[in-house]
Amino acid sequence: AVEQGHAGTDTDEDPDADGVLGQDSAVTIAAVTAAVPAITVGNPGLTAVDGLKLKSTRSRVTGYLLEQVDSAAVWERHIAAALGQRYWLVCSKHMFQTRLLLFARVDVVPYVSHTTTGFEATGIGHVGLNKGGVMASLKLDNTRLAFVCSHLAAHQSKTAQRNSDVAEICAGLHLPAGSAAGAAGADVVTGFHHVVWMGDLNYRLEYGQQAITHSDSPTPEDHASLCADIFSRKYSELLKMDQLQREQMEGHVFAGFREGQIDFEPTFKVLKGRSGFHYSTKRSPAWCDRVLFKSALPHKQISCSSYYTAPETSTSDHKPVATQLSVPLVTNTVTSG
Repeated sequence: AVEQGHAGTDTDEDPDADGVLGQDSAVTIAAVTAAVPAITVGNPGLTAVDGLKLKSTRSRVTGYLLEQVDSAAVWERHIAAALGQRYWLVCSKHMFQTRLLLFARVDVVPYVSHTTTGFEATGIGHVGLNKGGVMASLKLDNTRLAFVCSHLAAHQSKTAQRNSDVAEICAGLHLPAGSAAGAAGADVVTGFHHVVWMGDLNYRLEYGQQAITHSDSPTPEDHASLCADIFSRKYSELLKMDQLQREQMEGHVFAGFREGQIDFEPTFKVLKGRSGFHYSTKRSPAWCDRVLFKSALPHKQISCSSYYTAPETSTSDHKPVATQLSVPLVTNTVTSG
């Protein structure tokens, strides 16, 4: 959700009040990533496996696409109702159960233009839609913004595959020729003033024996020790074992991306149906759900004012993660020669 405001502030001014977006130094963006249960509509007999069989039969493809259209509309209506009439949906993209919805406050909507969307599947055979990323971009006045939601490869040992998924998503999400939302032909990372990348990135912790064996399940002793460290809030020590931070420091993935300070419990793998953090012994807890951001101009950098999770949400084995970002606006520079 995009709000008009000054740098470092979250404003609730009257949306009908006078004001020009270009006079503000920044907008506030709230980004939320959540693993949510599927909504079954259209064809109740359709399963997730059918999403991997797009080339099977015309009837299955038709049924699959109809379900996607229907469930996409359901989610859009649901989120719009939750946000209320002050926010309008300006852009969305859906790829199977990976969804990206962009809302703007009504006083910001007139400044939104040149919306563009795309997706890149990285699942089975590079057509399976259970993994990959969706992108939505736009111009906010003169500032080019891009948003990516991705679901990367699962499992403890698949760090290199996750890195490869990110590279494939970046390579596959190019702006069309003549696009004014970003630099034509550039990819989603290089063609914009600001990029926000969120989702179930699936990077795990290299804790105990799993740092050596890379097995999916931890030993009972390691799981108990890891949970004890979590409940003692030893986050800074545990993040030294975080695959994502390690891969970034080594230059393997998400070059130039930053993240807010993690001061909350790992969001995976929690027990569904229970409020708070109760972890399944089948997997090690990990910060799988992340929001990253990147700015192209050194003097126009995104700042993060909050980064948090929602412990009371219990519909998934992941907890939602949200951040509030202050995003500097970029104005046109007129030169004469």
